[in-house]
Amino acid sequence: MPNTTILLIAAPAVLLAAGPAWLAALGGRVETGAAGEITAVDLRASWVTDGDLLDLARLPALRRLDLSRTRITDQGLSYLKQAAGMEEVNLAFAEKIGDPAHATVQQWKKLRRLTLRGTVIADETAAAAARLPGLESLDIADTIVGDVGIESLSLAPKLRELAIGNTRISELGYQSLRQFTTLETLDLSGGRHRGPATLNEQSVEAVASLRQLRVLRLGHTKFPAKSMAVLRTLENLERLGLEYSPEVNDDAIPHLIAWRSLRVVDLHGTKVTAEGAARLRAARPDCRVLWE
Repeated sequence: MPNTTILLIAAPAVLLAAGPAWLAALGGRVETGAAGEITAVDLRASWVTDGDLLDLARLPALRRLDLSRTRITDQGLSYLKQAAGMEEVNLAFAEKIGDPAHATVQQWKKLRRLTLRGTVIADETAAAAARLPGLESLDIADTIVGDVGIESLSLAPKLRELAIGNTRISELGYQSLRQFTTLETLDLSGGRHRGPATLNEQSVEAVASLRQLRVLRLGHTKFPAKSMAVLRTLENLERLGLEYSPEVNDDAIPHLIAWRSLRVVDLHGTKVTAEGAARLRAARPDCRVLWE
């Protein structure tokens, strides 16, 4: 589970290499509905400009948009305010997008999935996302969102998936996670190139209070080894990512064996030995163990 993977975006529908000439010239792909209307546009890593977004805003049936790894700015994004039917937007690593994006985000009342990983959005955009009534998935990892922004997200009524690794939250922000009663997937992964993030015992206890979690990602994260016993109380957890977490070693194996709900655990790059991985696989044939 590398950090560049957008872990909170659902598998996209197959996109067709068809559409307006200007989209084709940019290398964009579109998906169309039954009547031929454009419902999805993929312009990831393209040379799309702010001005091009004026044309996108005129597509009345547009529901899904991928502008990840582009150089659009907040000004260009503002042209999409009128795209009121938007349901899924991916702006990952669109590095010129900052907190003024909140003015556009708050207009997308039908939005269900939003990826802002690797942008420079902050607390105001997080608060705008929290007010979207149908938002289910939000990725704000690698941004400058802080404690205020994280706490505001606890008010999002339908939020099920959240990624907040490499943000500017402190212990106060981690403790606010206790209020996220609808979360099923939480990604706190640190950065491969920034060194491991650090969770103390209190932070781990806050995470362990989320009894409804099914997926927890702690890759590239440093936390006390004894905290594994606390995390094990997550009785509904099915997938656990511990890849490249420097404190994870063979001492974790008894806890993982006893964690009966687990179906997948990633131990790549940890200090777990070949013997430890073999022991886990033998004791839990129903659990897929990822280990190098």
